[in-house]
Amino acid sequence: AIETLLCYLELHPHHWLELLATTYTHCRLNCPGGPAQLQALAHRCPPLAVCLAQQLPEDPGQGSSSVEFDMVKLVDSMGWELASVRRALCQLQWDHEPRTGVRRGTGVLVEFSELAFHLRSPGDLTAEEKDQICDFLYGRVQARERQALARLRRTFQAFHSVAFPSCGPCLEQQDEERSTRLKDLLGRYFEEEEGQEPGGMEDAQGPEPGQARVSALQDWEDQVRCDIRQFLSLRPEEKFSSRAVARIFHGIGSPCYPAQVYGQDRRFWRKYLHLSFHALVGLATEELLQVAR
Repeated sequence: AIETLLCYLELHPHHWLELLATTYTHCRLNCPGGPAQLQALAHRCPPLAVCLAQQLPEDPGQGSSSVEFDMVKLVDSMGWELASVRRALCQLQWDHEPRTGVRRGTGVLVEFSELAFHLRSPGDLTAEEKDQICDFLYGRVQARERQALARLRRTFQAFHSVAFPSCGPCLEQQDEERSTRLKDLLGRYFEEEEGQEPGGMEDAQGPEPGQARVSALQDWEDQVRCDIRQFLSLRPEEKFSSRAVARIFHGIGSPCYPAQVYGQDRRFWRKYLHLSFHALVGLATEELLQVAR
């Protein structure tokens, strides 16, 4: 999901960022030759020299044979390229014989960890530009969500329009007319151009199948708010977002809030399937703001 948002910003006409290959941000370097070898390597490797200069020794009386540092902070402070710094550090593991030029290992161990996104972006954005970016991302995600829901609703209506009330009629004889109609509906579905709003079905912008309209939501509002407050009070250590609360009330699991755990509490899990998901998000937002105060 994060990578999708980053791609949206990269494809924006203003090119707010450039998404690069993922990289490791943490580096640990260990020298078997002790502090003397570490200092000698710093003389031939500027990134290591800068790193040692920026770090305060834990024990001024004794040197260290290893060092750990954040590569992103290092390259940002010096204006270097991350790839070139990584190559320079990796080269410390090898040395060349002065007479023969044969490469040999130095025994130095260089380890990288903590995989992270890597991107290039202007760092002097104004508050107005940041608001524009947030508005753009929110609008893009909302439009994509509406399009996906409309296509899902259209698929549901397509199958519903050719469905039989039971399996009996299907077993007795084939219905070529319904089969042809279904093929035509599916063909039009896959032939739609990306970004085109689905059409051809009535009530395209109506509520999702099985969900109540606004008038019905108002009848349930007090009960929903009460359940939200109770749910939040039972798990005060969790930092729920309004969307996470709505997902639980709709029975939609996530890595942070898996169905195997939260689905065991039937007081909340899938309780409000008949209500609009976005309406639940709105009510949860208001209750979370009340708790924050």
